[in-house]
Amino acid sequence: ASVNGKPLKEATLRMSRGDQDADFALTPADDDRLHWTLPPGNSPLADVTEEFRFAVEVRDEDGLRPAAPISGVVRIRPDRPPRIAARLVTRVVLPDAAPVVNLDLADDFGVHRPTLELRIAREDGGQESRALTELTFHAYNGEEDRFESAPAAFPLTGEELPWRGGCRVSLASLRLQKGDRVTAVFVVSDYRGEDGWRSAQAASQPLELEVSDEAGVYRAALEADRQALEDITEAADLQQQLLDE
Repeated sequence: ASVNGKPLKEATLRMSRGDQDADFALTPADDDRLHWTLPPGNSPLADVTEEFRFAVEVRDEDGLRPAAPISGVVRIRPDRPPRIAARLVTRVVLPDAAPVVNLDLADDFGVHRPTLELRIAREDGGQESRALTELTFHAYNGEEDRFESAPAAFPLTGEELPWRGGCRVSLASLRLQKGDRVTAVFVVSDYRGEDGWRSAQAASQPLELEVSDEAGVYRAALEADRQALEDITEAADLQQQLLDE
């Protein structure tokens, strides 16, 4: 912008990356030719991925130039890839179950809605892959392990991260049978604005689901309770040993 109110005849942005220079002509943004900008469309600043130096050179209608061009350096702030962790509430399920998966999402800027990639190993030896994108996620309600009623709105950015919640994954459409095994992996993409097409991705650890009947699910629940009781007993014994020392 011309700060002395004198119209400019021309303005040029020079960008320097390493030993390469490139000039871009600016265009007037008003009829008085006081404010100049890069033309819309294929702007060199639309996708900045590396550090560069710049200088703005101008000439007014009398052919005068500033004593020195406006110059500076644009540096890149590192953008860390997203992080995702997934945990199953139960591992042994019925063929038409909708198991709950707990998720933790984190990033230094924002994340898109996670997707789910499934690998199905059929009891008869068949293999199949599926990708589920239309998932509904709910945050946890405060400190309780209860989902909020309203679905989470993606992308999540800023103070919305880190995020803790999860979703129910319906298995009914997969036509599973007892003995089938399902490996589930959640994938989340880094959100870098609407034009962030180079977003990095992160995948959760694989989650293993075993398809069984009601008896198998019941046995798995009993085993989980037994293991939990053993863990509590072991922790109590260790605490007592520490007190006795």
